[in-house]
Amino acid sequence: LVYAVYMGADISNHSYGCYCYSADMESVVAAAGDLGHLVIAAAGNDSVNNDQDPSYPASYASNNVVAVAAVAEDGQMATFSNVGASSVDIAAPGVAILSTTPGGGYQSLNGTSMASPHVAAVAALLLSVEPGLSPSEIRQALINSARRNDLHSGSTVSGGTLDAAAALQ
Repeated sequence: LVYAVYMGADISNHSYGCYCYSADMESVVAAAGDLGHLVIAAAGNDSVNNDQDPSYPASYASNNVVAVAAVAEDGQMATFSNVGASSVDIAAPGVAILSTTPGGGYQSLNGTSMASPHVAAVAALLLSVEPGLSPSEIRQALINSARRNDLHSGSTVSGGTLDAAAALQ
């Protein structure tokens, strides 16, 4: 994260996490926000409610963090995905996502680590259209533009799934 900010990146994806709070990491995330950097973070893959058992960096309470859950092809929350009505912001596709593998191959993978890059990409697209947006404004635009889904009610802040077209409007 420090390197990304130092190199001038406006957005970074964080497809990792742990249930171990770090005051130092929280300070770095907040400082990144102060410098205009948006952190997109995977919520976790343990079917845990992050409101009760926070997973970091997704659960740092900073306006520049977007915590991402995973949904399956049918629109249902992925069975493995962590959720949180107040701590997980939005859901994105995270089941059967084609990804590269070491050695130059491809593999279909599942996880919130597969979902968060979708959100990072839409955030970057939004920033390219509206370059003056702050990290908190991008975060709010993603939440507000989510495609509502009754199946997600109480599972995320937005109650829905990432919607690129709506975010751009």
